[in-house]
Amino acid sequence: MSSERIVLTSINQENKKILNHILEGFFDYTILSASLDNFLNSGTHHLIVALNESKVVVGFISYVDIFHPDKHTQVFINELSVHPSYQRLGIGTKLMRHAFRYAEKHAYYVWVATEMENHEADQFYQRLKPNSKQASWFYDWKVNQEVEND
Repeated sequence: MSSERIVLTSINQENKKILNHILEGFFDYTILSASLDNFLNSGTHHLIVALNESKVVVGFISYVDIFHPDKHTQVFINELSVHPSYQRLGIGTKLMRHAFRYAEKHAYYVWVATEMENHEADQFYQRLKPNSKQASWFYDWKVNQEVEND
């Protein structure tokens, strides 16, 4: 796999069928059509996939433009994932650099959050030489008990 050519592609309404060909094991849940359409139509959400030579998705990054009245535009890395059999081949770095290039044109800075106990992710992000690393707490609330992710 290390000699396999990997191509990055931005997903949009015209090519979203690419997502029908994903290696198992690195998206959290099944892709929901309505959620995908909302994501792609937003104009602020971005999904970049890494395709192997067979045009199968082996990695992805999703990020979103964040606006606030008292801050410059930010890019938040929502998710970065590379299939385990394609890790440590530079795909994650390539995907992050894509987000950095986007942000250089459209935003003030890029940020990402990961669990404090995710040492592998911490080491990966440290290799990308961030300006800072901050400890934070993350809170979430499930507000609709009728909706489940499968």
